[in-house]
Amino acid sequence: MLVESKMETQLTSKLENLLAATGSLVTHQRRYRTQPRVETVLELILLDETYPRSVIYQLDRVQSHAALLPEKTSHSRLREDQKLLLQAITKLKLCDVSTLAHLDSETSKREDLEELLKELTNIISGISEHLTLYYFSHVSPSHLLA
Repeated sequence: MLVESKMETQLTSKLENLLAATGSLVTHQRRYRTQPRVETVLELILLDETYPRSVIYQLDRVQSHAALLPEKTSHSRLREDQKLLLQAITKLKLCDVSTLAHLDSETSKREDLEELLKELTNIISGISEHLTLYYFSHVSPSHLLA
């Protein structure tokens, strides 16, 4: 405690809270056997393809389920949702944890992480929107004539 700065202690506490909120605190402790660091937390909850609570694992599962959805046409091209899923998974696979964890000294932000999360949010929203429009009926409600 005496050697850590107040900011480091606060960061560790925030990382522990994030791990606890995602149900990953025990897994992190078992796997890394150290205090949470930004790099290890990002590796676990974003990029670990074997960890069921990670973002990339979840996107892989959605991709496999989306591949089983019935096609409205018989062409073999990817649907928009499949393209977006591939884009999101590829972005995650190409990530460098140390780059994501880098704290910009001028802005005090992790700008690469922020950009990735914004992009993923937009892509996942697009996936949801496409699946909704493609697979769910949007019939206007009928009006009763009295």
